[in-house]
Amino acid sequence: MRKFSYYSSTLILLLIKLIGVFGEFPEDVVRCHHSDSECLLKTSQYILNKYPKGLRSLNLIPFDPLHIKSFIIERNPESPVNVELKLTNVDLLGLSNTTITNITYKSKHFLIRGLAANFVGRNFLEGFIPKIELKDNYSAEGQVLMLPLAGKGRMRIVCHNITFRFGFDLHPVEKSGQTFAQINHIKLQATPELVNFKFDGLFHDDKTMEDDVNKLLNDNWLLIYKEMDGSVTKSVSLIIQKLVNGAFSKYPYEDYFLK
Repeated sequence: MRKFSYYSSTLILLLIKLIGVFGEFPEDVVRCHHSDSECLLKTSQYILNKYPKGLRSLNLIPFDPLHIKSFIIERNPESPVNVELKLTNVDLLGLSNTTITNITYKSKHFLIRGLAANFVGRNFLEGFIPKIELKDNYSAEGQVLMLPLAGKGRMRIVCHNITFRFGFDLHPVEKSGQTFAQINHIKLQATPELVNFKFDGLFHDDKTMEDDVNKLLNDNWLLIYKEMDGSVTKSVSLIIQKLVNGAFSKYPYEDYFLK
């Protein structure tokens, strides 16, 4: 009787574990083969468009709007945009309107459509976003194009028609005898067609100076963006890494794909 009870308990625990691993995978999310890039594109697009408020069954946190507690663009004395810009409690809006156009991985000297099945090679996501908006609180001090800049208040930065390429490596993580995935060595390249800036509260609310500086920023948006690009894309890359790794932590890597 004890033996039967032992095996019954073991079976129940096994079933609970299996339900936890497989039973919660969302039925409406289509799984694909690693090499089926068309299917991967459709599934990625579906998740982006349908679940901007997150998807608990995939450990996906809300991403549109994406709340960013803080990040800093540091001063660079060698740059014409020598300003320290602190952003706090800001929201990034527009990610759910992303269109994924290509999913590939590089194996040795070849670029192959799909995702790497064996954690070997560099992976790439390419796409287009019609508009990204970053807004809320800032503080700034420094110089822009030789003009002193200081202020604190609300801000709004809008990037239009962005093409991007997001590169990453897949890294295996062993947990409880199963292989999970994490992404690392991330790099985001983003090119907007236009950027608009609006900073309130510059020069202690001197409206004339504020308008002049905002006009200067917008007239020279390409130069400003190029100087800010590295810090901004690095911060956004780390946020995307956290989002993806959270989702990949839910199930073993192979369970996201068809066998």
